[in-house]
Amino acid sequence: MRKFIAALLIAATLVCLAAPALASWTGYVTSTGLYIREKPSSSAKALKCPKNGAALTILEEKGDWYYVKYGVVYGYVSKKYVSSKKTSDSSSSASSGSTKISEKTIAELGSAPKPMREGDRGSDVVKLQKALVILGYLSGKCDGIYGEQTTAAVKKYQRAKGLTADGIAGNGTIRCIFGSTSNSGGSNNGGSSSGKVQELKWFNTGYNLMNSISGSFSILDCNTGVTWKAKYINGTSHADVIPASESDYSKIKSFLGSYVRRPVIVTIGGVKYAGSMYLVAHGDKDYCSYFDGVVCIHFTGSKTHGSGNVDADHQAAIQRALKYYD
Repeated sequence: MRKFIAALLIAATLVCLAAPALASWTGYVTSTGLYIREKPSSSAKALKCPKNGAALTILEEKGDWYYVKYGVVYGYVSKKYVSSKKTSDSSSSASSGSTKISEKTIAELGSAPKPMREGDRGSDVVKLQKALVILGYLSGKCDGIYGEQTTAAVKKYQRAKGLTADGIAGNGTIRCIFGSTSNSGGSNNGGSSSGKVQELKWFNTGYNLMNSISGSFSILDCNTGVTWKAKYINGTSHADVIPASESDYSKIKSFLGSYVRRPVIVTIGGVKYAGSMYLVAHGDKDYCSYFDGVVCIHFTGSKTHGSGNVDADHQAAIQRALKYYD
């Protein structure tokens, strides 16, 4: 019996030695915006976006997909975007489907594209990429693929404009680049969104202007692109306001409570003024049933109630708002 078991073990060993090993090999990415995905499906979770020309270790084939290793990431990529030969930069550029830029200004690009983010593809992405090239934030190809390069360019633009640098071309970023957006998240109460923003000196004309308002006016939050209507309550050193309705309150509720000074554009009588918003509800008196207290809006030269001084952070946010449509 022992001899029989030993013979089986020897035979199994010989079979294993004779069987060919599944060898891995190196493949190269041939497209910008290719994602390594968790499963062999274009709708599966994206794990990593290797650069065009990056080397992948191909471990296994599964239909139209390769199972690959890229650094410490394991996942699936579509076969059609992987080659056994590394292509040169010129051939990669020629085969990428890049779009030549003939436009010289943002206005020539036409209407604003819809909001988008990394992983998106199409003509809206091309328009965004062209705008970033015109503005000097992108030097890559306008191939309609929202990959790592486009994300990095959007972040660079957002940092320069004082926006949240998340790399997502949301409503606020699209509005800042193109001067308008297809979905602003609220009504634009007053004037064309492509108009220039003006400085409003609080102690010269700002206080009198705010006290002359009857009804509501609009506030555009530059970081998110959300526009809401507000009512002026009072204020000697700066403006204290409340949301004009419960619906307006719901628009700002998600970012209420932020102690960070936020650049805003206040539209009064069709004229846009640069401001800074301190979006924290405060005060002992409630002026409506749906909101507690008031929030502060600062303009050029306005002061805080507590210190009686001009707040440098508010003034810096006002400067960012002044450049919102530039």
